[in-house]
Amino acid sequence: MKIRAVITCVAAGFLAFSLAGPAPGQTPEPNPQAFKLTLEDCIKLGIENSPQLKMAQANVDYAKGKLLSAGANLVPKLNASATYVHSNMLPQFNTSGKPTLIPTTFPFANDSTPLTPDHIHYLAFPGFEMTQDREGDVYGLKLEVTYALFTGGRAENGYNAAKLALDASTVDLRQQRENLVYQIRQTYYSVLLAQEMVKVVDQSYKTMQDHYSQVQALYKEGYVSNLDLIQVEAKLSSIRPQQIQATNGLHLAKVALANLLNLDPSREVEVVGTLDYYPEDIQPLEEVLKRAMNNRPELQSMAIRKKQAESLVKIAQGAALPTVALFANYQWN
Repeated sequence: MKIRAVITCVAAGFLAFSLAGPAPGQTPEPNPQAFKLTLEDCIKLGIENSPQLKMAQANVDYAKGKLLSAGANLVPKLNASATYVHSNMLPQFNTSGKPTLIPTTFPFANDSTPLTPDHIHYLAFPGFEMTQDREGDVYGLKLEVTYALFTGGRAENGYNAAKLALDASTVDLRQQRENLVYQIRQTYYSVLLAQEMVKVVDQSYKTMQDHYSQVQALYKEGYVSNLDLIQVEAKLSSIRPQQIQATNGLHLAKVALANLLNLDPSREVEVVGTLDYYPEDIQPLEEVLKRAMNNRPELQSMAIRKKQAESLVKIAQGAALPTVALFANYQWN
């Protein structure tokens, strides 16, 4: 009697545990407000919202600007400037002043006869004066041309280093994009797998629950013993933790996908798709290694940055050499 009482308490505890969570054996209904996403939608959102990709793209744009700046050292530089001034204090000459009288007759005819002439003739010249009260405009134009004939290789190697920096930034951007797409695909299929696991566990629970109902009916009719009924109850109770584990796994997979896509974590995400198998031929190991060595962006970036470092060394060496430049200017006022 004591053993039967313990078994009855275990069965009652199992029934209470089964009724504590969602309806057993039933997959939760899809939320109509959920954000439904296909694999293509996930990849598109991930690329648009990724802060890492935006930072890598900013590095590419910065490298493009540095390349333009370095290329300017290889061509002549033309500087042009213009000035315009409106002033009311410009100088001017006025002829309205008192005339100036200049004598045209000398007071002595010669040294031998120093006689004073009867009259002296004067030539009147109009008087003038300079003032600074004229109002007007003043224009100016200045052109300067500079061309570096010899820089010790600094200009050429500087442009080459800037171009290699742009290539390395582009490769880094491709690496970030490929890694992001791979993570999105992996997380997307993890959600699909978790959804299928929930369906499988729910179906197993429903099947075992139907079997338990049949055994319970047979027990009431006396066809099976109490031990058989308890064994079915134990099997049914062992599936319930699997249900909880599968549901939690699905929730965590959706949260990971939303975080990867930089979406609002409070918004529910629902993926749309199926788990399909596509057979693919596996290439020989040597061929796979060869493709990896040629296509891995990390290795490409390292090789490019090595060449860039060599160009920077040449720039430092060229700093000890003189610079020869051609200079010309023109100015008009």
